Amino acid sequence: MSEHSESIRPDGENTTFRFPYSTVNEYLEAAETAADASQLEHAIEILREAVARFPDSAEAHYDLGVALFMLLEARLSHLEIWENLADEEELAEECVAAFEAAIERKPDFAPAYTNLANLLALRGMPQRAVELWQRSLELDPNQPEVVENLARYREELGEYESSE
Repeated sequence: MSEHSESIRPDGENTTFRFPYSTVNEYLEAAETAADASQLEHAIEILREAVARFPDSAEAHYDLGVALFMLLEARLSHLEIWENLADEEELAEECVAAFEAAIERKPDFAPAYTNLANLLALRGMPQRAVELWQRSLELDPNQPEVVENLARYREELGEYESSE
């Protein structure tokens, strides 16, 4: 089962792609279908190619980050804090990079800040997580779960702010 399509890159070189999609939305829809069918690793392959073909798409980077995060959660659900990931470090770093790329391309993308903060909190980086949750709330104050995370981690960090 070898699906390949050929494309010409902006620099004039031919590039062969595994998946037959021509738009970023086709990639995103195919990845969502794969993820919904519990084929998360296949969804990640689709999204990696989407990011390679459409590097300016904040949504492609974000969806890749979400899929990687879901895979990490599935593999590491038995751990409370993900400080020592060993075999999963590469996936975790790719996940962080995907969320950061989404934020770089779309600085008002609140869900990217939220998910990056969630990942960093799980990796034992609460101070950075708090900063990112704060930014996410500035962009979209209607996120009760982020407010809860922020309060819990501020308390853990010894940061008490007035409720006003």
